[in-house]
Amino acid sequence: MRRVVLAVLVALAWAPAPHPAAAYSCPLLIKEADDLIARAEAAVHKSTAPDRAAAERALAEARRWVAEARKDHEGARAKADHAAAVRKAKIAKAYADEAQVLAER
Repeated sequence: MRRVVLAVLVALAWAPAPHPAAAYSCPLLIKEADDLIARAEAAVHKSTAPDRAAAERALAEARRWVAEARKDHEGARAKADHAAAVRKAKIAKAYADEAQVLAER
């Protein structure tokens, strides 16, 4: 599972910069990440799976990345700042998804 998450993160990091129109979609992606985090939190709190600790760690990482994405978006001065916010929101979504999968095992 860690290899899959690592592969997703590497693919996101090496993905080409988003199109300028997509760079300003960071509020939408941040909202999607927040929604996924909320769903993952509910799954983790209900979970009795042996991987619950790993799910909680993934959830903490998701929260950290979405906070960074929000900070980058709010302080954006250029398209590159918005692109960084988009990238970080996508990473947050991946961690939230991982947390939910681990909690539902």
